[in-house]
Amino acid sequence: MGKRALAALAVLLAAALLAGCKRSSLARNFGQNVGQWSPRVNQDAPESTPRVSAIESFETPAFGEALGFGVTAWPDSDELSLGNCYAIDGWIGQLEYHSPDEWLLVLRVAREDEMPLVTLYNDSYYREPEEREADGVTVRQTSSAEGAAIAVWKKDGFQYSLHSNKLQGRMPDEMVDAFVREIETEES
Repeated sequence: MGKRALAALAVLLAAALLAGCKRSSLARNFGQNVGQWSPRVNQDAPESTPRVSAIESFETPAFGEALGFGVTAWPDSDELSLGNCYAIDGWIGQLEYHSPDEWLLVLRVAREDEMPLVTLYNDSYYREPEEREADGVTVRQTSSAEGAAIAVWKKDGFQYSLHSNKLQGRMPDEMVDAFVREIETEES
């Protein structure tokens, strides 16, 4: 069985497991990792965006031909270690991070002129976002009553969203600032 067939099977199994918890806060948390991601057709995407969901695994976030860009610098320390990397739907890069206190963080990146990565601010699920500056970049950060957290920013022609999968409340500013400061993305 090929890599794509195995990946598709894993995604379908994860989707089946999630089907039983559609009403849970985890299922509503946009920061789900790829193991919990279910394929869908995105009808609202711009014409240039592929309509069929696809996912491709990478050892590093150098997404090359899959996305036309790559992440060239990223946080990597004892507190934040890079795990899995994926290209999703031909326009989103995803980097999964783990921390010693068992946080799972999902960083998504796309070109700034693509469909927004996050449109959940109008959803009653999230509190009103706070806006602040980090390393000269405007960051919008919020969390839900259930503890899901999210931060978004734009930098050098790319948009980023950072989500916590652990329902532990607002992400510490220092953690978000490390991503804003250290993440670098370039066209391939």
